[in-house]
Amino acid sequence: PFPLTDIQQAYYIGRCATFALGGTSAHWYREQSFTDLRAERFEAALNALVVRHGMLRATITEDGKQQIMREAPWYAVKVHDVRSMSAELQTRHVESVRSVLTHQVIDLSTFPSFDVQISLLSSDVSVVHMSFDLLFIDAGSVPLLFADLAALYADPAGARLEPLALSFRDYLLAASELKATSKYNDDRQY
Repeated sequence: PFPLTDIQQAYYIGRCATFALGGTSAHWYREQSFTDLRAERFEAALNALVVRHGMLRATITEDGKQQIMREAPWYAVKVHDVRSMSAELQTRHVESVRSVLTHQVIDLSTFPSFDVQISLLSSDVSVVHMSFDLLFIDAGSVPLLFADLAALYADPAGARLEPLALSFRDYLLAASELKATSKYNDDRQY
């Protein structure tokens, strides 16, 4: 386990309904239509992404720290097969999934900190609904995650992806060690 950053602490406290304007999460939702999406392949790519990026396996401990799980259970993407529904009912279905996922507050004490679902609209059109709590990822990492997800979908072996040498935990611990240096003190005084 390692400490939350200041912004993570603020997001975490903001989830508490006892505060004015609380009871919500810093949250990111995306919905995208695809043609010829293979749900099983997408699920495998998402799980490979979880293996690659430790913060997708992060949880909050009882004492308010974050911890990256060594391994996470397989994430089963929920698939809604609405191909037999009318276009109007399909639209209502997509709106219903959107309404739930855009307002969810995900339990961060257990994996996962995201919710990904697929709606099959026809034999070749699917909508992917993606809801991520932003306590463990930020706006800058979202494009990186989705570039990796696309690469893992295109090439399930992930041969084109460079191995990641450091984790967010490594970064935070190194940054906290800098505070004990004279250079840090000199910079702060300046």
